[in-house]
Amino acid sequence: MKEDEDIEVMLCKFQLLVSGMQVLDKSYSTKYHVTKILRSLQVKWRPKVTTIKEAKDLNKLGLYSLISNLMSHELTLNHDGAKPKSKSIVLKSEGKMVKALQAQDEAPEEADEDVGSLMMMN
Repeated sequence: MKEDEDIEVMLCKFQLLVSGMQVLDKSYSTKYHVTKILRSLQVKWRPKVTTIKEAKDLNKLGLYSLISNLMSHELTLNHDGAKPKSKSIVLKSEGKMVKALQAQDEAPEEADEDVGSLMMMN
C-alpha cells in the first residue's frame, strides 16, 4: 500500500492481482489473502494490525470483515488527522512576580533589599 492510497484503492489492486492469479489456476486460502493485506499496510497501521491479529482468529476472519474493519479505522485516522492544531495562548503576568524577576537582574546587594521589601509587603 502506498502512502497516498486509501483502503478502497488498495483493495481494487489486490482484487486485480487475485483475479489474475485465478486465470493462471493459482488459488490461495482466505487466511493467506488476509495476512497478505495486513502485511501490505503502512507503518501507521501497525497498531491496528496488531489488534486484529490478537483479537481475531485469522483462520476464520473473512475478507469482507477485514476490509470493513480497516475502512472504519481509516475514517478514524482521517478524522483525527483533519483536526486543526489548537493554538496556545501566552498570558503576560504583571505584579509582584515581575518585580522579583527584575530584582535578580540587579546587583546582589540591591536585590537583597528589594526581596526584603517585597516580603514585608505580603
